[in-house]
Amino acid sequence: MTRSSLLTLWNSRSRLAVFAGVLALLVGVLRLCRDDLTVQSTGIVYSNSFSNDVDYDLDTLQYMYDLHKGSAHIRPVIEKPRKVHEFWRCLLPVPSYITRNASWVKNGRLYLYSAYYDDRPNSLYPNHHSIQVLSLSFRSMNLSHPLYCNIFDIKTNRYLVVEGTVREIWQRAWDPRDFFYIPNLITCPIPSYFATTDKFTISLTNAPCQAEKAAIAVERMPLQSRSKRDVVVCVKVSLKS
Repeated sequence: MTRSSLLTLWNSRSRLAVFAGVLALLVGVLRLCRDDLTVQSTGIVYSNSFSNDVDYDLDTLQYMYDLHKGSAHIRPVIEKPRKVHEFWRCLLPVPSYITRNASWVKNGRLYLYSAYYDDRPNSLYPNHHSIQVLSLSFRSMNLSHPLYCNIFDIKTNRYLVVEGTVREIWQRAWDPRDFFYIPNLITCPIPSYFATTDKFTISLTNAPCQAEKAAIAVERMPLQSRSKRDVVVCVKVSLKS
């Protein structure tokens, strides 16, 4: 299309209106088709909404701009103390599939790798022991929705449901995008009356009283006669050519 024909189209109001209408119709059809399209892969549903993609890119650029100015949000290293939220009216079945550490277990959209009993003092629940669960999630988890820890005592057939705390083992400043698997450390507090056994299993759900059939065994490290004095520091190195 030549420059003169473009000027003729621009100067003709009727032609310009028709052209704008056709363009708007095409955009509407494209968005409708993209919103209806879902791709299922490894149990995850991806939404191909055009507007969501634009919002995702704009949010990433905004974070990079804030990071350049020094005003980007960084999660605190030490968390404030939290209360233990326990659910009493749950009826949990015995897990039908229990695996040990270093073996991935799928709970909803989470992949659990290991679970350890932690009796050390911690900032989240200073008056309680806890179970530390190492997991993976595709993209960042929605922290506004609670995550529930379903803990089962194999010896006594007792069970416990508490609200867990999710902490990403990842700082967004390392990569503002999140369209990949992100490691999480999930802390589940243990009330003192329930901390007497060494045969725990744990599963994680997005709703209380809905335990998964697959659970992971909680490991308890044996007590050592002497304290370790070794310190390991992990540093992320940026290589520039």
